[in-house]
Amino acid sequence: MGTFYDGQTDSLQSQFHNSIEWSVQHNRIIGTCYDTPLFRQVVPDAIIDGKPQDAGRYEMHSTITNQITKLSWYCHLSEIHFQVISL
Repeated sequence: MGTFYDGQTDSLQSQFHNSIEWSVQHNRIIGTCYDTPLFRQVVPDAIIDGKPQDAGRYEMHSTITNQITKLSWYCHLSEIHFQVISL
């Protein structure tokens, strides 16, 4: 789910969130970033039993507003593509 409580993993999570480029396409919020070790480290379901996954879901938590943003993601040609499911 991506909620961390110490400075080091908070920094990794912030780095990852800042690496996502967001846009609006066909009335959907879409994000992309490169498939990096940082992505695989921060997103819990990106690696299961030591095997990289091609798709999954991820929750971004805001500690300031108690907001949870639910995303779906998939990997295509070394890029990770996100779509916002709910805010």
